[in-house]
Amino acid sequence: MIPDSPHGTHSQAEKRVFDHLRAAFTGAPIGTFTAYHSLNLTRHAYKRFGEIDFLICCPLGIFVLEVKGGRVSCHNGVWCYTNRY
Repeated sequence: MIPDSPHGTHSQAEKRVFDHLRAAFTGAPIGTFTAYHSLNLTRHAYKRFGEIDFLICCPLGIFVLEVKGGRVSCHNGVWCYTNRY
């Protein structure tokens, strides 16, 4: 896990994912799985600042995770987000 603790987030959802990833990677051969938390994007199509919540590099490929703290669903091809409140 890079960094070794959740970086600059107030999101409880991100902290839970961080802990789950750390637990999942514990015991794996060193260098097999690497997860980066809170990476800034150098460019974004329409935002001034963008961030990747988690970037996971492993033998299976590269995975990017966007973590939401509420409910996420898709209805007829339209994604809907509901915050945790």
